[in-house]
Amino acid sequence: MSIDSRRLRQRLRQRGLSLLELIVFIVIVGAALAGVLSVMNITTAHSADPMINKQMLAIAESLMEEIQLKDFDAAVPTRSSVSCHKANLDQTTRNSPTFSYCVSDYDGFAEPAGIHAFDGSSIPSLSDYTVTVSVAAPAASFASTPPVPAAAIWVITVTVRHGSDSLTLTGYRFNYG
Repeated sequence: MSIDSRRLRQRLRQRGLSLLELIVFIVIVGAALAGVLSVMNITTAHSADPMINKQMLAIAESLMEEIQLKDFDAAVPTRSSVSCHKANLDQTTRNSPTFSYCVSDYDGFAEPAGIHAFDGSSIPSLSDYTVTVSVAAPAASFASTPPVPAAAIWVITVTVRHGSDSLTLTGYRFNYG
């Protein structure tokens, strides 16, 4: 057998794929494609989650800013006092004349049936969100830190919920006077 005929046979033998190699290739590519498509499916299904989290944060920050801009009223350390609070507190409309004279007015504020604008009108796109607010004196360990006395601090906690997700934002209001 000559060298030329041996090379010719080797070239003829290696021209293409066997049926077994082709089947193995198809199985490997199919498995890889199934994995990639399942990851894309999960990613697409949860692509709205960041939007919901950002919306909850925007709601909490907006309400927190509204509360922190109110008067502190150091002479009224409890909610039962009336110098900062009006009688017949109406917590359904935040701009009513009987609401929101000071930070502690917001203690117990809740919007369980969707978010409302400052004037009390409903915001349809935010109907799935709920808000609760707590205003309290700071914990003893925080209040004992000099130079701010405990009576000059309010701890504001705003909790926003959407379905099973919730976001809690905590802020502080100090009496600078």
